Amino acid sequence: MSKNFFPKTLSDWLFLIFVLVLGGECHSYSRHRRAERRRARDMRSVERDYPVIRQEGTLRLIAGNDFLSDDQSEIYDAAIQELARDLRQKSGLRVEIVPPDSIDLQFKPLGQLSTGKVDLFVYSSIYDAAIDNREYRHFAEKRAASLYLVQRHADSARYISQLSALAGHALTLPKGTSTTYIQKYFVKQTGDSLRIQLDTLHSAEELAKLVASGKIRYTVCSATEAKRFTRLYPALDCKLPLTDSVRTLWVTRRNAPALCDSLSAWGVGQ
Repeated sequence: MSKNFFPKTLSDWLFLIFVLVLGGECHSYSRHRRAERRRARDMRSVERDYPVIRQEGTLRLIAGNDFLSDDQSEIYDAAIQELARDLRQKSGLRVEIVPPDSIDLQFKPLGQLSTGKVDLFVYSSIYDAAIDNREYRHFAEKRAASLYLVQRHADSARYISQLSALAGHALTLPKGTSTTYIQKYFVKQTGDSLRIQLDTLHSAEELAKLVASGKIRYTVCSATEAKRFTRLYPALDCKLPLTDSVRTLWVTRRNAPALCDSLSAWGVGQ
């Protein structure tokens, strides 16, 4: 540094120090921004499509149920479990549900999806505004209750079209069904209690067959079972929900077209 520019006073020294510090901060900020852009570029470039998933043998899904009530969360969790079972049966893959409490705090569910840590994000409609359709692709939307009433079409005198009409009748449930939750929803909707009989010998499908044959009047089934039972047993009606319904949307990466095609071919959620 020449003598002409060498600081002579304290204020000159302070000004020089300020300029040097400012220059260092700007350089550090610029380097940080470049690193952030590189990380974002790396995130976008991650490609984990169906061939990789098939070779690994595991499909991972994550669910977001923020802002749901306790009752809705219970239905939502049941819907996620049902989706996982559906995926396992139709794909032959092991389906892993990534629990929310295991998520790295630096990565929200969409970040997990972008980086290939998960392959499918299932969420409630509260997330709609956060979904960038340029990067993500919706492949299904579903509004479902966790349980439906199983009854006969032919029993016109005993046909239940409104939940309140079920009061006073016996509802036969397979072992393991959440009786407390059904009672809670029934009381909430009708102000009345429900007569419940637990059957420890028969499965849900076996009870549905008993309803179809007229041996018992009413039982329950899941949303997936409702579609299956009405297809296999034309005498059955499985339309009346016995629990609240929750709207879910299912999202994959746009840079995984083979996975999107496979999900569509499997008919998951249909």
